[in-house]
Amino acid sequence: MTFVSQNVPRARVLGPVALLVDGENLSRDYAAALLSFAQDYGVPTVRRVYGKAEHIIGWEQEGF
Repeated sequence: MTFVSQNVPRARVLGPVALLVDGENLSRDYAAALLSFAQDYGVPTVRRVYGKAEHIIGWEQEGF
């Protein structure tokens, strides 16, 4: 799975990063990969998953 187009250059921000996830359309199985990807741009200080409560169960165990 590719999270960003290959045409977008990766740059290190070295500052705080907000990671906002559509939890209804993405499985929590990708949580570790998302966090790792976000760390390429800085420190993911804000981690939020959005969706109906019954659809986003388990994300809190993954650090969100």
